[in-house]
Amino acid sequence: MAHLLPLGIGVATFAMLFFFWMAWSRFSGWRPAVATLRWSDYGDQEQADDRAPLGLSRHWSWSDSDGERRTDMEVSYRDAAGIERRASIVRYIRRGSIVDQAFPIWYCKADPGKASPTSPLAFLFFGLMSGAAVYVMIHGGMRGL
Repeated sequence: MAHLLPLGIGVATFAMLFFFWMAWSRFSGWRPAVATLRWSDYGDQEQADDRAPLGLSRHWSWSDSDGERRTDMEVSYRDAAGIERRASIVRYIRRGSIVDQAFPIWYCKADPGKASPTSPLAFLFFGLMSGAAVYVMIHGGMRGL
């Protein structure tokens, strides 16, 4: 397994650099805004079905994660100039929870129609975790683990 250590360090280093670049990109080129939900593919009946005692009335989808549901949404928000914009985004929502009607998003300053629910702090966190993995692999490798 020691022969795979350089590959693991390289992959984790690449991931760390990618996440730090994404965080820097979001901090410098994107702005936060409050989005208002216009449409969601997670309707009231599906939410009620997921709150049922066993929650088995809705079939499992490959895009759902453990305890969460992939939800396509159309939102509207105002950019820095006060112009109302619309965008389609994807969020993961805990099954059975009521979908928020207003929530924070980030939009690109260069292309205000491009929006994302992912904060730059999330990318910064993933970059730090990837850096911690690099540290552990380097120091573990030096000890011969």
